[in-house]
Amino acid sequence: MLQLGFLTRFKLVRTSLAVLLLPALLLGAAGCSQDDPYPGGQIELPPVEKTVNLTDFDGKTVEITVPVKQVVCITAAASEMICALGKTDAIVGRDSYSLFPTALSSLPEVATTSASPNIELIAGLKPDVLICDGMLKEADREKIEAYGIKVLVVSTSRPEESLNCINMLGQLFGLEDTAAEIAGYIQGFRDLVARRLSSLNDGDKVKVYWEWTADYKSCNRDGAYSQMVTEAGGINIADAEDVMYPVLSAEFVMAQNPDVIIKCPKGTYHTPDTLKAAYDELISRTALGITSAIKNNRVYMVNLDCGKGIRYPLGLLYYAKCFYPELFSDINLDAVQNEILTKYFGADALSDYDEAYGYPIPE
Repeated sequence: MLQLGFLTRFKLVRTSLAVLLLPALLLGAAGCSQDDPYPGGQIELPPVEKTVNLTDFDGKTVEITVPVKQVVCITAAASEMICALGKTDAIVGRDSYSLFPTALSSLPEVATTSASPNIELIAGLKPDVLICDGMLKEADREKIEAYGIKVLVVSTSRPEESLNCINMLGQLFGLEDTAAEIAGYIQGFRDLVARRLSSLNDGDKVKVYWEWTADYKSCNRDGAYSQMVTEAGGINIADAEDVMYPVLSAEFVMAQNPDVIIKCPKGTYHTPDTLKAAYDELISRTALGITSAIKNNRVYMVNLDCGKGIRYPLGLLYYAKCFYPELFSDINLDAVQNEILTKYFGADALSDYDEAYGYPIPE
């Protein structure tokens, strides 16, 4: 009987407390309306960790626990993609070319490129993953992995590789939906260009001489840069060359008589002045003076950075507008650049950004 009496009294006390607390609970619920939300906002649950198998550009399957917390990235276009995903603070080390957005410039430089990593510096930063490109040597990969650091080789040289890279990075950070949105944005510009060029046949297409950093160095159909020429509707005069990056003769270029000349000057950071200097040098070559491209003022300098990753749409539209200005007369390239910068890097990116994507700018 004593035990029964205790339980009865406990139930009465519990019921009384519930009755006393009910008005406070109701008041609290009323205070959490949409007009007066709880000041703490929604509670964000930590992402659930899981293990994924990612196949990198070298064809290696890498088992990684995601989402990762910090990475070292020593390939510039992938660094931009990580920042576009909103994970700038996850990058703890970079290569010498990863300078955009400007927040990256304050990070430790642990490599000139993927071909020359400082393995001790990378290990000291204790990243979960090293993200690099295909220039990383196998011996260096093995040394880095020996520290327990996962190595993921990516490529952004071709648009399909860029799309694959952004989706892989999305998995890495648990941001698959954000990555899919970025990939869809890039693909949307590719689709736009393809639609506008769909009515052209080969006889309507312009012949293009594409020149890399050195005089008369070009690329054949297997080269990544030839793909952009083709996707923008041009015919690369060096497509049939046996070597991927051949050095052509001036006589060959003269005989092909290109309608348009595109050159990517040395370096990855360019201002209008540096591009104009490269432009002046090229048009001064006597051997090229007889080509239709120079006679008709259809020579253009392109910043190599604008043909990769997040900025690929800008590079593609620049090429397309150089080739077919009448088909892309409504495209404002400056507006496209500004949209990309503000959409993925914030409004401050415009004030920090002083790179030139091309010279001259086609009307």
